[in-house]
Amino acid sequence: YGDGQAKSPLYSRLLRSLMADQAAWVRDRKHPRIMTEVNGRVSLATACDADALAHRSEPDR
Repeated sequence: YGDGQAKSPLYSRLLRSLMADQAAWVRDRKHPRIMTEVNGRVSLATACDADALAHRSEPDR
């Protein structure tokens, strides 16, 4: 929410971490993934709900 500038470095680190985790899983299927399809979908739904709530509470412009 907002202009996203302060969030960009955080999202960048999270994305690199996610990709490293997925690559480790591709190399070794016994690697316990941190982010799976299930918790990734739940996280996305939660973020969408939070965004909708934030926009609903905005004063009319």
